[in-house]
Amino acid sequence: EYALFEGMDVGTKYTVKEADYSADGYTTTSTNESGTLNDETTAAFTNTKNKGNTYTLTVRKTVTGTGADKTKRFNFTVNFTKDSEPIADTKLAYKLVATSGTTSGNYDVTNGSVTFDLAGGEYVIISGIASGTAYTVTEDDYTADGYTTSMKNGSGTISANTTCTVTNTYKAPETPKEETPEKPEGSTESTTEETSEEE
Repeated sequence: EYALFEGMDVGTKYTVKEADYSADGYTTTSTNESGTLNDETTAAFTNTKNKGNTYTLTVRKTVTGTGADKTKRFNFTVNFTKDSEPIADTKLAYKLVATSGTTSGNYDVTNGSVTFDLAGGEYVIISGIASGTAYTVTEDDYTADGYTTSMKNGSGTISANTTCTVTNTYKAPETPKEETPEKPEGSTESTTEETSEEE
């Protein structure tokens, strides 16, 4: 099926969005979902029903600590394997809920991996993951920036919708204390000013 819209001005900007049907086992791919209208513009959406049971992996980011930069973006890699081998190159649908708004699309899985970044309070839902797929979530090292990382459900095997929570705790660097130089043993300080007068 298709919908035809007529009478629109050339040069008008447009965006077409489809609801998320990943929970029903569909992966969505699209072309020309946004852009500028010309004489004849077509936005196409294809929904592919995944074989077998598929589930979602949600990665949530939390940033805590006095002085933490809540706008700082942290880089992630998720590796997917099946029978200890990277899954075949494919596309996995995602929905990113960010402070700037919600976006959706498809991640290109290359050599079993996808990459993305998140700031504090944001999360991404990756859908269409086949049951029995093993996953590992890895975050870049930010210890030099004062952040320590803790992770819940950072790895496992997909058998249901799964959530991985990543918390970065910030600790500001300590200000070095000024040390008072020690006096050498046996040294004395004289505060008496001697004066002499000649008669």
